[in-house]
Amino acid sequence: MPLAGFIATLGGLRGRQRWGCATSRGVTGRWVRGAAPAAGCGRRALCLRAALMDKIVTPSDTPSSASVNGVDCHVDGQVWPDESQMPVTEPVSVILLAGGVGSRMRSDRPKQFLPLRGRTVSQRALDVFLGMQEVSQIIIVVHAAYRQDFFAEYAANDPRIVFADPGVERQDSVRSGLALVPNTDDPHQQQQQQQQQRNDADDILVCVHDAARPLVTRPCIRACLRDASQYGAAAIGVPCKATIKESDDGMFVHRTIERKRLWEVQTPQVVRSRLLRRGFEQVERDGLVVTDDVSVVEHIKDANCRIKLTLGEYENIKLTTPEDMILAEMILTARGE
Repeated sequence: MPLAGFIATLGGLRGRQRWGCATSRGVTGRWVRGAAPAAGCGRRALCLRAALMDKIVTPSDTPSSASVNGVDCHVDGQVWPDESQMPVTEPVSVILLAGGVGSRMRSDRPKQFLPLRGRTVSQRALDVFLGMQEVSQIIIVVHAAYRQDFFAEYAANDPRIVFADPGVERQDSVRSGLALVPNTDDPHQQQQQQQQQRNDADDILVCVHDAARPLVTRPCIRACLRDASQYGAAAIGVPCKATIKESDDGMFVHRTIERKRLWEVQTPQVVRSRLLRRGFEQVERDGLVVTDDVSVVEHIKDANCRIKLTLGEYENIKLTTPEDMILAEMILTARGE
């Protein structure tokens, strides 16, 4: 059932437009616009509709086109030809973060192990990467207590899968996974400058993804991989829909930040392994705590270190609260999964 049709049963939603994953040739994906609820719609249906609209409806002032890699790509419902199924040539190591506690989900287990239409949340995320031929390694960062019950069969059938222990902070978990990524730097190389000038084609793309984002699609992952291959670092994101206020004291508004400059960054985030290691070394020297993966690159004191924004999908939500699980099921139903 199409997404718009599915939501119509909840709230009289009419019409659909598309928005989402971008490549150098175009934009595909979807967003939803709605009308007034149908008469007699129940309170729960209205709540579900409101949650869905808040998550994936693009506001009316969202621009009708976007610039992707310097090309104006219209998002008017057309499906453009693109290269979203073409793999990159560099090897890819995936770090799948599945070590969180997920206290806001208010469940008897971490959110990544909750059932979602026949599989756990983390298994759904893992399955996306298992089906990608360019992925040469999958490092699952997860507590040992959960490996046997949720990942043992996967590991037995796919030699690409290895495990790492989570850390106290997110950056500790990423670094734990990064320690298992093969180091392409020559240990006998004496000059750091010479190392930095090596051909990037022999480097590894490190793709970090939250297991709590099981709705990511392969076209978006590949778009991010290609951007990282070209620029060194890339992160999937979408234009921010909400109006953001800045406050100094948490009580009064200091200013309103211009929305057209704001992006909501998701995962995966992809960085070349040598660049990511340099970033972690810098963050450690400065004693910093970062909340996402490309942030470590932002702290490298090098004007050439830039992070490419890869246009993603609003459906690539992070499952954090019970309402997000309901929304995820609706999206999977709309996809026929």
